[in-house]
Amino acid sequence: NKLSWRPASMHERTVVERDSVAVTNDEITAAVLMALMQKGIPTEGLEVELTLGTRQYYRPCEGQMQIDTVTVDPSGSRFAAIVAIVTPGEPRQTVAITGRLQRTVGVPVLLRPLRSGEVIDEHAVGWVQLPDRQVSSNAVRDRRTLVGQSARRALAPGAPVLVSDLRPTQTLAKGQPVTLLLQLPGMQLTARGIALEAGAIGATIPV
Repeated sequence: NKLSWRPASMHERTVVERDSVAVTNDEITAAVLMALMQKGIPTEGLEVELTLGTRQYYRPCEGQMQIDTVTVDPSGSRFAAIVAIVTPGEPRQTVAITGRLQRTVGVPVLLRPLRSGEVIDEHAVGWVQLPDRQVSSNAVRDRRTLVGQSARRALAPGAPVLVSDLRPTQTLAKGQPVTLLLQLPGMQLTARGIALEAGAIGATIPV
């Protein structure tokens, strides 16, 4: 480096460092997802977990990181990739990495515990991404399906709610007075009655 310097003794040690940038896991993850998408693999809801251990990778400030190749095992749960650091005028540097792939799905969950029979309002419902293997095929996927329903049993927060955990909210109590309406062209009749069973909106009950 043309510096006017000599070691004072044979035991003196000098280290020359180069300005560099740490390659973050987020950068590598984004590059892997892009490479997978270019291979025609759907990446929506796909999470990448790198198995880098404690090793940290760096690139020169003027260098760029890219994925040279990426392969996925038959089960679709693991991948291997070659990460390249490309710097103008310098040899290409590559390193092999591996990791896991996990698909997630968005589901509505309860934000607080619910008692049996309690009606679910919109303030009690949140949204989370969970590994698809943890979500039953019987789980509610639409937030609107939860709101207004009653809990068939006590429900804990944070977990997917099953369709079998819900029942329509009883809007009419047994023994409650009701109005009967018969409507025909040119005629309308009303009468008072008593509900012989409890019922929800849309239910047919004896009166």
